[in-house]
Amino acid sequence: MKIPINKHEQAEILKKNGKTFYFAGLFLSKTAFQRATALYAFLRSIDDAIDEADSKSTALKRLNSIRSSVPTNVGSNNHLSDDVLIISETSISEFLRGMSYDTGTVEIKDKDELDDYCYCVAGTVGEMMCEALGSKDKRAIDHAIDLGIAMQMTNIARDVYEDAALGRRYLPASWLGELTPTQILAADQNTEPQIRAAICRLIKQARVRYRHARLGIALLPLRSRFAILAASYLYQEIGEQILAEQAVNWRSRKRVGIIRKTIITAKCVVRFLTKPSYWRYIRLGGIGRPSKSSALLNPR
Repeated sequence: MKIPINKHEQAEILKKNGKTFYFAGLFLSKTAFQRATALYAFLRSIDDAIDEADSKSTALKRLNSIRSSVPTNVGSNNHLSDDVLIISETSISEFLRGMSYDTGTVEIKDKDELDDYCYCVAGTVGEMMCEALGSKDKRAIDHAIDLGIAMQMTNIARDVYEDAALGRRYLPASWLGELTPTQILAADQNTEPQIRAAICRLIKQARVRYRHARLGIALLPLRSRFAILAASYLYQEIGEQILAEQAVNWRSRKRVGIIRKTIITAKCVVRFLTKPSYWRYIRLGGIGRPSKSSALLNPR
């Protein structure tokens, strides 16, 4: 699928809605930054079309309309361009499958369903970002999926209360004892410990994906490595702050201030310069696509 690159407009969308990514993206080459922001703006427009619909039926109609507009057989992206980004149809299709979760009743049942959702809405973004950054090594894809899933898990841990207010519960029922979004909003001393424990559990699982994601840094184009490394640590910090206080303030959204971002970035510089695995791939591999997602994508 071809995504037009509109340098200034798309950069403003990223700066407004994805502050952490914008901050880390400043370390990319000019071309890579423009292509990454084009991808972010495109996917953000789809996400907003679903989230801002006045009803679930409207959201579903919008999603079906977007699906029908996705062309097939456009080829692969094997060159860097200043005016267009070409993304694989499979990744876009799986991303849209993830959007379908949000057009119905969102009450995730178990860890497998959570992993599938995170892969669809964010792991696929990792796949597409590999294309946007011009990564040629196929081994990078599993690590990119790991980073996308880790970041989505962080999002879920951060936004439990906000999502419940929208009638959505992404924390698995198997962790929460079937608490509904309404019950989460009305949490008391009996149910709040379950919610906080589930949030902390999710952040710990995100840690594993972040760790595997960073094992693939050396597979990226040289100019992109530090930006992705910094983005991974900056975003992980949101979850680490929540975990440090045992999710006691789970009703409010956690943010990382500019001073803390600067400190984390400085630490990333040291890591980047001193850790051999960011310069030479150590062949451990990433976790990659969850088994449920793979089964749905490649049914026997």
